[in-house]
Amino acid sequence: MRSRILVLVLCALALACWSGRPAMAQQTEPRVALVIGNAAYGPGALPTALNDAGLVAEALRSVGFEIVEGADLRQPDMLRIVREFLAKVDAGGPDALAFVYFSGHALSFEGENYLLGVDARLARDADIAIEAVRLTDLLRPLADAPARAKVVMIDAARVLPFRPQGRAPAPGLVALEPPERMLIALSSAPGTIAPDGAGPYGAYATAIAEMLRAPGVDLDAAFTHIRSRTHAATEGRQTPWHVADLGDEIELVPPDAASAGEPPPDPPRVARPMRELVPDDAYALAIETDTLDSYVAFVGAYPRHAYAERIWAMIRARREALAWMRAREIDTPQAYWTYLRRYPDGIYAYDAERRLRYLRATSAPPPGFVMLELLGVPLALLGEPRGYRPVYGFGPPPPRRLVRRPPPAFLISPPPPRRRAGPRGLPQLAVPIPAVAKLAPAVRRDRPAVRIRRGPTGALSVAPRNGVVPGGAPPRTFGPSRRQPSQPGNGRTPSPTVAPSVVTPSPGTVPPSGTARTTPSTAPGVATPTPDRRRPPGARRPPGAQPPGTAVRTPSSPPPPGAVRRPGTPPASVARPTPPARPTARPAPPPRSAPPATAARPSTPPPRPVARPAPPPKPQAPPAAAARKPPPPAARAAPAAKPPACPAGKTLKNVGGKPVCA
Repeated sequence: MRSRILVLVLCALALACWSGRPAMAQQTEPRVALVIGNAAYGPGALPTALNDAGLVAEALRSVGFEIVEGADLRQPDMLRIVREFLAKVDAGGPDALAFVYFSGHALSFEGENYLLGVDARLARDADIAIEAVRLTDLLRPLADAPARAKVVMIDAARVLPFRPQGRAPAPGLVALEPPERMLIALSSAPGTIAPDGAGPYGAYATAIAEMLRAPGVDLDAAFTHIRSRTHAATEGRQTPWHVADLGDEIELVPPDAASAGEPPPDPPRVARPMRELVPDDAYALAIETDTLDSYVAFVGAYPRHAYAERIWAMIRARREALAWMRAREIDTPQAYWTYLRRYPDGIYAYDAERRLRYLRATSAPPPGFVMLELLGVPLALLGEPRGYRPVYGFGPPPPRRLVRRPPPAFLISPPPPRRRAGPRGLPQLAVPIPAVAKLAPAVRRDRPAVRIRRGPTGALSVAPRNGVVPGGAPPRTFGPSRRQPSQPGNGRTPSPTVAPSVVTPSPGTVPPSGTARTTPSTAPGVATPTPDRRRPPGARRPPGAQPPGTAVRTPSSPPPPGAVRRPGTPPASVARPTPPARPTARPAPPPRSAPPATAARPSTPPPRPVARPAPPPKPQAPPAAAARKPPPPAARAAPAAKPPACPAGKTLKNVGGKPVCA
């Protein structure tokens, strides 16, 4: 009897323990996630870092991920758990999905991002590379893994409590390019920071837990909705940022697997000219697009609106972050001198001076120095603020229409989590997240001919999917994979993410003092104009043809080194519309001194006009001087009208195809 009672008690305890955690979702393809939450730092503990990591871990577990978790890890423990995670990803094979989420402190130094363990001691700036884990040391082995897709989320753009000897590191993290088949997301845009809120969970982690479970939404679209949700929840103080080179559209949750009645988010807005939208819709479109050109288009359309002050601050920070990223990629004294000339008091000025010392170059450029052209980063606009603001806690809150659906029930005022299990375990939620039922492997769609890539300066390339060419369709990056493609770029397909009519090409750019601009015809690497010898003098140029002496360059090819963007043209990061097909040039009319119509006719007929898809224009009478082939005998045998009667002494003859009495 006692043994039966003991067995029943053990079963009840086991059932209670099992009900305290969310049920494991149906397993699909191998899904592995690394979740780290660091809060117990020496200078001061973070209030929400551990809670955010526990929330994201439970959300990923509810959609079928195996979690490799760690809490309050020192640097050696972080390296160990990263190796364990990479081993599981390699074992998953080419169909695996790999996710990484880090919540804690991170910083940028000399163009690199570093993740800090709880044992970090930064007495000098030289200790950063020794005490921290460099983000690229995680990205490189993860990029080499055979997994189908990798997602890295860094929730660490916070105010740093560390004060190394010398100048403090730059605020926030630096922009970077994504490796192939990877998406990189930062909790706040490069060069900006996001203070923790008052609730038990951060706004960014809450948005991740909501959008990664959204049915029928691919990863690019999910992180666009994460940005909108976070921006609205923080009243504009925090704007997440992400770059992607996934190539395929990946849906973690299929459209028919909605759990607890959670509907999918509304599709993102269609790209339209900013002046055709009301200010609230234009602001929402700029936040969803999140490119430098979309923000410039907003202030160009509404320069005096209440939102313009925040957008100007975002333009200032984004332009400097991208200029520093390009300078760090080039990594030459000329590149760092260019950055310092554009931003002498910039947030990365100390890093630029250190790099110049490593390269054994002086801080000041030599006389006659000519600034480099940083790809995709035009010069500052007229009216752009010179001051830098790391946090946008000013201006009115964003419009309510930025997010058009309420959050799910389990994320509305969630209670604080329970105590964590073990010294290295993450906290468990008081209200478990319901597991998603009817999970299925992510649909593998055909890879496009041109890789879809969203770079730091905007999307870089696009190719049509499902036989549909994007025009007025919503962007692929911002919506479910069943819709049309998205990201703009240098391909031949027009960009719906930032349509040419939406983007205002940086008018009124003001070069800094001492900047020498070279003309495109004399810049190195630019094709030298050559005269057009194919047309005779005086002949008309067919519509759509290039003028003589113009260097022809396809939209998919990058601008040559040293090329200067002409005024009124969009930057290199903005996709250009497909050029119309060149019509076949028609033969030029002969000069006025041509022989009369009675002269000898040419032996060959003139070329026939090329058929076009448009309805043909009304036929026009040929020029008097143009030679014409006589009609066939059948046409002469059947005249259209009755021949006239000839008077006495004259006979009916056919002259030039017409009956004449002679």
